[in-house]
Amino acid sequence: MKKYLFIDNNQSDIKANTIGSGNKNFHIYKNPTGVVEAIKNGWSWPGFFNSSLWLIYKGMFILALKVFVFFALLVLFRIPEQIAVLVSIGIGIYFGGNGNSLYRQFLEKQGYKFFLSVNADNIANAKAQFVELMQITNKTVNSAIKRHDLDASGFDSLYKGLDNSSKARTFMLGRNLIIEELDSFLKT
Repeated sequence: MKKYLFIDNNQSDIKANTIGSGNKNFHIYKNPTGVVEAIKNGWSWPGFFNSSLWLIYKGMFILALKVFVFFALLVLFRIPEQIAVLVSIGIGIYFGGNGNSLYRQFLEKQGYKFFLSVNADNIANAKAQFVELMQITNKTVNSAIKRHDLDASGFDSLYKGLDNSSKARTFMLGRNLIIEELDSFLKT
């Protein structure tokens, strides 16, 4: 006989910790179709040096257009070159300090949800650590389902019912806690 696993979605007592190793912290965001974006916390050098190009590259076209119009107005009103340089440096500092936060807000408006925090040395390593965690978690869950003769569709319905922060906390629990939760469920 197949057993079905149902767990209460309220996991507020479980803290989502940061995974990985590295000098920089990245937030992993995921949209409903599964596309993953990693955003570094802190200063954005591309935002500082190439504000408009960086905005276009990140898909923030409206904000890039606003910056372009602002600079066009500076030229149109014949602002002295020294002031224009200071304004340009100020805009670079603004996007250097706030660029990643602006991109995070842009992604959230596009339907992305915070999924996980990862320490890594660069974006490629952050995404690689995320993929590795997902593979380990999937193997752990699949082996637990087989070990306890659980119906995978029951587990899938449980997983779909969780919000993204609960999913992240579930992944953070790791192999031992997942097995402990399954064992305690099966004993009751």
